[in-house]
Amino acid sequence: MSRIIIPMRGIVRRQPAERRLATVFQPARTFGKVIWNTRTWITRTGFGLGSPRFSQPARGVVNRPLRLKKMPTDYPLLTGSEHWRRKIRTVFQRMDANADGYMTKKDFVVTAQALIDYLGLTGERAECIFNKRIRVWEEIAGDKTRITVDEYCQDLLSYFNDRHFREESYHTLICTEFNAIDIDGDGFIFKKDHDAYYYSLNIPTEYSKDVFDVMDTNRDGLVSIDEFAEGFLEFWMTEDPNNIYNQKYGPLAD
Repeated sequence: MSRIIIPMRGIVRRQPAERRLATVFQPARTFGKVIWNTRTWITRTGFGLGSPRFSQPARGVVNRPLRLKKMPTDYPLLTGSEHWRRKIRTVFQRMDANADGYMTKKDFVVTAQALIDYLGLTGERAECIFNKRIRVWEEIAGDKTRITVDEYCQDLLSYFNDRHFREESYHTLICTEFNAIDIDGDGFIFKKDHDAYYYSLNIPTEYSKDVFDVMDTNRDGLVSIDEFAEGFLEFWMTEDPNNIYNQKYGPLAD
């Protein structure tokens, strides 16, 4: 993912007759952490909207509401279907750079270096890329030193079903991943940016064009934050095997 977060392992509670968002009395989640209310969550993680720690927009990305065709609250709660878990396993495999079955800080060092080498970056630009990848790991891991694929699936299932994410923090997370791919910070993802991102995650770059074209809905040769946001939500928040964004991270894993 990207730029690219349990005393209770609290999956959002669902009533049998209707599917509701998590109530404020349940713990809001970051990956690897339980925070008991929105204010505490923002204070502890620095992950709130406009946080100087994690949500500074790149140059050209306007700090404004996203223009979404469908809000996160419009999506039904995830059930954790086999198809959805297959998508998450795919992302996990992309981030598990040494393929040892665990996501660790070392994996993020490796993917950062791959991106730096692919683009031939040096100095401050290389350091910026490296720091962004390590910060993503820190937000994913919390206090953990390694994460299994089952833990990753369970954490994401709870996180994306959480009310705080669906009403507020989705904006920050989308912008964070967008900025990780927008290498030069001009506010748009170009084909070369997307190729580099795929390369860093060991996804064959020949798959980049089709995915890029799906995201580029107005066919202007670049992907805006709004176009990217639509693809982000459609990938993470849906369980439809026929969704056109299913291969956002390349071909799905077995």
